[in-house]
Amino acid sequence: MCAIDKLKLTVLLFLSLVTGADLPALQQWYSVSSLALAGGGLFYSGEADRFNPAATADRGRGFESSVLNYPAGIQAYRAAWYPGNTGPLTSVTIRYMDYGDFTGLDDEGNPTNDFSAADTWIQAAAARQSASGHSAWGLSTGFLSNTIGDLSYRAFILTGSAMIRLDSSRIKIGVAVQNFGWVQSSSSWRQLPGQVEITLSRALAHLPLDLYLDGRWVAGRSTYGLGGVFQINPMLQFMIGTSSNRLLQMPGDGSVADIIADTG
Repeated sequence: MCAIDKLKLTVLLFLSLVTGADLPALQQWYSVSSLALAGGGLFYSGEADRFNPAATADRGRGFESSVLNYPAGIQAYRAAWYPGNTGPLTSVTIRYMDYGDFTGLDDEGNPTNDFSAADTWIQAAAARQSASGHSAWGLSTGFLSNTIGDLSYRAFILTGSAMIRLDSSRIKIGVAVQNFGWVQSSSSWRQLPGQVEITLSRALAHLPLDLYLDGRWVAGRSTYGLGGVFQINPMLQFMIGTSSNRLLQMPGDGSVADIIADTG
């Protein structure tokens, strides 16, 4: 196996171990905001349809896309359409993760057929906001397809969320049940465990800064996140976030990697 293939497999294994998820594809990030916030911040992620569909309730009409380059040539693509306040449908999103091409080898190390690996994920969200604007709820459903050479699986994904805004305290509270569903591999179906995420955020009184604290629970494993969003102007934001996953990623050698581990 060539060096680049080993690096790609290392990245895939790393994602599987760190996310602790039944399907690591559901935990990967497809937008700059998701990277910046290390996957946290229910109210601020550009991928609200998958993390917090309730946040799409007041989203205006528009279209956005992104391309992210990960190590070893792995690429993530995302395109999202927002129809505006024309009905219950608030977003339709297509995600594609290209893991690249691999060199196939038999048990004795002899080259066989090359193969590729990729994920394709289509998701639609619907949301409603209360007349007062102090609360909202949302649901999203998606279809995920993964292929690795001749192997494949398909999954149906459901996510639901609710959020409350306390204007007098400048506080937002969000609760989401994410990635509940079923996955088919070969001819059998099994249920996905899903995960629960709770976020508490507060806007500071004298600075254009929102701070958040969140917790995520999946498959008996907990992850906690902390971060903030600094609104410089309507077109420019500065985001930073980290999570307790950094404890798994820090090499512990006092290098820069210890500082930036799982930090966006």
